[in-house]
Amino acid sequence: MKNIVFVTPGIQVGGAERQLALLAGGLRDRGFKPTIISLSAAPNPLPEFENLETYVCPLEKGLGSPRRFLKLWKKIRQLEPDIIQGWMYAGNLLASILAIGLKPPRVFHSVRASNMDSTRYGRQIRLNGLASHFSRATIFNSEAGMDFHKNMGFFTSNFQLIPNGIDTDKFSPEPRLRDVLRRNLGFASGDKVVLYVARLAPMNGPETLLDAHLVCPEYKFVVAGKDTEALEASSNVTCLGVWENIAELYNAADLLVSISNFGEGFPNVIGEAMACGLHVLANDVGDSRAIIGNTGYICASPDAEIVSKQIRSIFARRNNVVKPADPRQRILTSFSCNAMVEAYARLYRKEMLDHVFK
Repeated sequence: MKNIVFVTPGIQVGGAERQLALLAGGLRDRGFKPTIISLSAAPNPLPEFENLETYVCPLEKGLGSPRRFLKLWKKIRQLEPDIIQGWMYAGNLLASILAIGLKPPRVFHSVRASNMDSTRYGRQIRLNGLASHFSRATIFNSEAGMDFHKNMGFFTSNFQLIPNGIDTDKFSPEPRLRDVLRRNLGFASGDKVVLYVARLAPMNGPETLLDAHLVCPEYKFVVAGKDTEALEASSNVTCLGVWENIAELYNAADLLVSISNFGEGFPNVIGEAMACGLHVLANDVGDSRAIIGNTGYICASPDAEIVSKQIRSIFARRNNVVKPADPRQRILTSFSCNAMVEAYARLYRKEMLDHVFK
């Protein structure tokens, strides 16, 4: 049994958190024993964590209280990990600190972002860059993330690229859901529905879509994600907040719009929507262009007027030209969950095998 301990900032709603749950579950199915340590309280963890071994030890800013940190330090030693895998900046830093004194300290880092705002995250990035010199590898989920962090003090010789994996069983085309959900949301069968999925945060661009809907009153816009229920919008916009079964929305929509201001590495919503057969319009941030390929549309600017013009153009020409390639097939071929899990498993097996023969 190969013990893998993941150290993550949290296990609640979020794309990075969902990827962690998928990875841990997949590793368990391959004979590993994953344990997830959350550094924040989890009153509403993602359902995907329910069947996984999790340990919640909330820390305040920094290392938290000495008592809580000592408890966490003891827990790590009790688990006797073969690998400690940090997850996101805070998880990476704590993983490196908690591994001090372990023999051997096999620590891996995982960075899930690209061009993060240095005014907000600069300190964490710089500290993570220093710590990366002592990790076995820093794993990125995007080419954009690797390129950005090369100039941020990271040890580039141990960079690894493992793109996100999409659960194509959970996210798949379900035509029967389309009419049911559209009816429940008050839409007619012929309405053109544009979907935006992201939590309300500066790095995301809900304001772009909210401005775009004013220019396109003939379309229905749906906004889903944490805190979006508080948005004020006109009658052709439905703000849902957190939606438990997001695959329903992908199946009910005609187009996904993904606009990010900064920080995106591998936008999960793009891959999930594509796995449901939904075409995507995204701005050129992170690895969005590489994920979409020839199956969707890239908008050169997050400007609301440009986005709205392209939405109109997409719907206007759909009946006159050949549609882009099948988005689901691209996910199945290039970004499957199985491929992601197997890449991590190979990396861990190699690390442990190298240790045996040293």
